[in-house]
Amino acid sequence: SLKMKKNLRTYRAVDENVKLTGRIYDDGKVTWLVHSGSAAEFFLYASEAEIILAGDSSVNSEERYRPRYAVFAGDILVEDSLMSSCEKRIKISRGEDEKKVRVRIIHLSEANYGAVGIKSINVVSESKHPLIPVPAKKYSIEFIGDSITCAYGVESEFCDESFATSTENFMKSYAYLTAQLLDADY
Repeated sequence: SLKMKKNLRTYRAVDENVKLTGRIYDDGKVTWLVHSGSAAEFFLYASEAEIILAGDSSVNSEERYRPRYAVFAGDILVEDSLMSSCEKRIKISRGEDEKKVRVRIIHLSEANYGAVGIKSINVVSESKHPLIPVPAKKYSIEFIGDSITCAYGVESEFCDESFATSTENFMKSYAYLTAQLLDADY
């Protein structure tokens, strides 16, 4: 935990600090990433940082029905997991010199099985603006779909495998891949 660090600041995942994508619900305390592909993305200038995620009531569900999320720092996958607790702390950097890194938090599974919340982004930084939202792209595409849009079973080992959120990965969906190929937001 960064609690006792000098220059520690806490930020919320709101428009002034992060670029929000997809269906988001802000309850005033937590920004919830609701639908598949809902995400928060920002440039981080900090020597140390941690993201505190929140789990909804789905953390009490059977493991195969808990929401899946991923956290990236640059191109490095920091965490790919199922939300299994009411709170999860994820360290982004560890006491290095301040540098710019692009951070992305993305909900990988479908909304029916819970949301992933961003409770806070805690940073140790001397920068005046340690969080800067990633700019919007020139084009934006709205996808309306079903299980295919959620990438249902895209990571299943065999075609008759029973449903599990751990086999859904929005980043392997046609929607996500199309947006990437067209350099568009979704």
